[in-house]
Amino acid sequence: MITAEEGFEVRCDLHLFDRVSHALESRGIRPASAEIAYIPTSTIPVTDAAVARELVKFHDALEEIDDVQEVFSNEEMDEAVSAAAHA
Repeated sequence: MITAEEGFEVRCDLHLFDRVSHALESRGIRPASAEIAYIPTSTIPVTDAAVARELVKFHDALEEIDDVQEVFSNEEMDEAVSAAAHA
C-alpha cells in the first residue's frame, strides 16, 4: 500500500487482483479506480530534455495507433524535464 496526498494506492500480484478488489469492496471500501497496470521494477532516469522530447513523441505515436490500448514505460523524468519535453 502506498500513501499519497490523493489517497492510497494498493498494489498486488496480477493473479491476486480480483481477490484483493473483492476483499476491499466486501469491507465497504470502494476505489476511485481499479486497474491492472504494469509497474516497472527498475526505472531509467531521463535528464536530457532532447531525449525526453523524443520519448514523448514516441509515446504519442504509439498512442495514436488504433490497436494500442495502453503504453507503459520505465523512464523517469523529473517535473522540469517533463515540462520541457511537453513544451
